[in-house]
Amino acid sequence: MNILADVGTLRAPVNAGAQLYIDSPMPNALDQVLPFFKNGFFPAETMPVMMRRRSRRDNAVPDNGAAGPKIYKNTLRNIASQQNASAGIVYYAFNAQMNATLVSNRSLRHVLALHGESNKISSFRPAARLYDYVLVAGDLACRRYLQAGIFTRREVELGRLIRLGDSVVQSMPYFAAAPIDSDGWLLYAPTWETSNPGENYSSAEGGFGFELLRESARQMGLRNIMVKPHPNFGMRDTQYLRHLVSALRRMSAEGYTVRVLDDGLNWRVRLALRLACTASVIAPADTVYPVSFALVDISGMEAICLKQGIAHMVIQKPTNTMPDDAVLVDLYRQKSFTFGEPGPTSKSRIANYVAHIASIDARHRNVIFSYSDESLVEAAPSFRYNWLDSYIRKDPYWSEESY
Repeated sequence: MNILADVGTLRAPVNAGAQLYIDSPMPNALDQVLPFFKNGFFPAETMPVMMRRRSRRDNAVPDNGAAGPKIYKNTLRNIASQQNASAGIVYYAFNAQMNATLVSNRSLRHVLALHGESNKISSFRPAARLYDYVLVAGDLACRRYLQAGIFTRREVELGRLIRLGDSVVQSMPYFAAAPIDSDGWLLYAPTWETSNPGENYSSAEGGFGFELLRESARQMGLRNIMVKPHPNFGMRDTQYLRHLVSALRRMSAEGYTVRVLDDGLNWRVRLALRLACTASVIAPADTVYPVSFALVDISGMEAICLKQGIAHMVIQKPTNTMPDDAVLVDLYRQKSFTFGEPGPTSKSRIANYVAHIASIDARHRNVIFSYSDESLVEAAPSFRYNWLDSYIRKDPYWSEESY
């Protein structure tokens, strides 16, 4: 008996809609996926957002505006029963442990979308194998999975990993790329600290990133400084809030114009700024700030800067798990700082990056962004989503022909 001959008949065709599922304990989880509806990739009119209700008191549904997707919050059991009738495709914005309950429904197609592109270990966990398909930004993400032994080369070649370039990299319309030699803003975007020390990629630890920010400002002659913390910044460790407030005070006293961008700021950051009498530094996100240079952590901000053409350098920590990728190592040798390294080294790194910025960033973009279909390269976000929806409904990887 040829068991594989019947594989194609085990999967019913998808004849229902699609939805995005969020399971995260962080209060700002929704803020991290709404940009993909605002930029037109996910269709707000037809794709609801289902959020897992985590306790009896967890009833409040966030207000995302009239133009956003419909948002529902319910228990995992009720969401699972509703999906039988309403969802043919389920996109998962977070790789949560409880997702396995929904993935066990084999009448649906389950797609791990996540909410950005980064080299954090959270971007290539073994749990990705639970899903029928995984959205990735390009070749580097595929190599991360291959080197970690999570997917096989055959799975990559047959399309289980779907390369969509910068489609699932959010845009930040309040930032615009400015020439590196212009008098624009110097941006610092520290990521959050997480609950696992081994996965803490934040350069704000011990205040190091803020000191590097001051050194960079002096070397580049930039007087306007913008800090954009991760939406969860300081939620696990209040020491990070103290470092933020201390740095703002010090740079302001030194004559710099310092601001904290009001986009996704959590209540602890707001409270810390208010108690420290520095709330006046909060800058609105309804204007555009020209950015001449940015300092970012190993995080989704790397891809965002590449997508928007913003000159940037990366702060990496030797204690973090990183993909063993020769191309990435060579890139970081040219455009990264190592957490804790001395100031003179930082100065020479900046000078080298500025001298070769065009070629370094072009190479970085080519490494990160690529597409499963050439028609997607210059296409609008809505076209890319329609292509993706059709691709998953055809179910090419799990079809009978792929065996």
